[in-house]
Amino acid sequence: MTKNKSLLFLIIASLTSCNYISYSQLVPMIRTATFGVPDVIIDDVYISAKEYSFAKVKIGRSGIAIMTLSGIENDIFTWISSSGEKLQTVNGKIIKISGSPFDFELFGFNNFSLESSSSQTISDGQLMLQSPRAFVELTSTITQLPNSNDSYHFEELVSTSGFKWSFVNSYWVDPESSLAIKSIQRVHPQQATIEISYYYK
Repeated sequence: MTKNKSLLFLIIASLTSCNYISYSQLVPMIRTATFGVPDVIIDDVYISAKEYSFAKVKIGRSGIAIMTLSGIENDIFTWISSSGEKLQTVNGKIIKISGSPFDFELFGFNNFSLESSSSQTISDGQLMLQSPRAFVELTSTITQLPNSNDSYHFEELVSTSGFKWSFVNSYWVDPESSLAIKSIQRVHPQQATIEISYYYK
């Protein structure tokens, strides 16, 4: 069953139960299940109105957040949303999320890098999940792909041991600043793909 069908099923089940959902609540729920949440358009006016660096974070089709860069320590960037969720990245890679239903933390990735004409393998990475609670070993191999749109493009193949879960993350890096400008990542087996666009000031 697809996620959209699952959400519609839950909506219908709620209607037939003793719980009451008004029409004004039902319409947005069906619209989100069918079309996803409305996008946030980032243009020059939007960027100039922001005082600090920020990231646009899209979680599948169900969520979009603007997270502000609150600090950098030991090359770890900490981003925070208006509702208190925190996300930490190293060279664009998400290594920790807190304050969400799918909190997690990666260990062994503080030296994660996306450098042109190089490849990297991290064979002793560890993933700690909170929901469900689990501690998983993983291996990550990063390779550079042909450049696209004046940016360096990298792919990261990740595989886990302990349970069958493998996936591919993608990263785009600005060649002048060497900063990640976009990423598409999986971080939790029960969470949708996370797409992040980074904007630095």
